[in-house]
Amino acid sequence: MTKRDISLLQVYGIKNCNTVKKSLDWLSDNNHAYEFFDVKKGVLDKALLREWIQGMSISYTWLNLVNKASSSWKQLSSESKAELVTSEDAINMIIKKPTIMKRPVITRQGKIIIIGFDQTLYKEQLK
Repeated sequence: MTKRDISLLQVYGIKNCNTVKKSLDWLSDNNHAYEFFDVKKGVLDKALLREWIQGMSISYTWLNLVNKASSSWKQLSSESKAELVTSEDAINMIIKKPTIMKRPVITRQGKIIIIGFDQTLYKEQLK
C-alpha cells in the first residue's frame, strides 16, 4: 500500500471552469501540490458529500456547496429550487447535476478547507 502525502490537496471542479482554472494556476504558481478531480467524471458520491458536510468548519455550511449563481442553478425550475431544504437535498442535487456545485472545492484529508476562489483566503488558509 502506498503512503499518501497528507499535505496533498484535493481539488474538485470542472477543468474548463474559469474559476477552477484560476485556482489551479494559483496553486501551481504558489507551489502547492494537488490532485484534481473532475466532478463531471463521476468522482462524487453521497458518502463523500456527507463526509464533507459533516466535517465542515464554522466557515461553511452545506448551502455553500450549491452555486446559486451558476447557469445550472438558473436553469432549474422554481419547484426544483424550492426542493433545496436540507443537506441531503443538496447532496442529491449535486449527485444528479454536479455542475451545480460551487467550484472548486479544495479538501485536505477529507475535510473542506476552501470553496471557490478567493486569493486572499487562499493565502491565509494554504500557508
